Amino acid sequence: MKRLFLLSIAVLFILLIPLVKPRILPDQTQGEKGTVTEIIDGDTYKIKIKNKEKTVRVLGIDFPDLTKEKLSKWYEEGLDYERIESCYEEGKEILEKELLGKELTLIYDPREARRDLYGRTIAYLLYGNISIGEFMVENGYAIMFDPNEPLCEECAMLKIKEKQKGCLWE
Repeated sequence: MKRLFLLSIAVLFILLIPLVKPRILPDQTQGEKGTVTEIIDGDTYKIKIKNKEKTVRVLGIDFPDLTKEKLSKWYEEGLDYERIESCYEEGKEILEKELLGKELTLIYDPREARRDLYGRTIAYLLYGNISIGEFMVENGYAIMFDPNEPLCEECAMLKIKEKQKGCLWE
């Protein structure tokens, strides 16, 4: 059953690429292209850009982290560990299946820093016309997250789409 669900999500993901109209994000014409070499988790990837591998954090979302220190935020949302772990695995599996070895576009938001406290590059990620952050929030694998003020360009839209539906909430 789970495999069938994952397969249908993957097929939907592929079929929707040509139908989704891209929103204009900041610096979209200045985006960097890179190839995904590893999915660390749903909001952190290794991407090879110009023969250098960078660790990239998706701007605007937070994907569950299974470390004990980071789970309290998710428990406050009313989620239990089994659901968090299941959605973590499912979301990561979909991303690995669809994005490993594929080219993404990194878009930088001029209102946000280019690096976080851990030295990771911070950017929106686009796969074709699909915003990875938007996909993760719409399907309930992540929540909107912006540690800085003012809100990132895409965060306001993500907050609207965050309707507590999809994997984490159903």
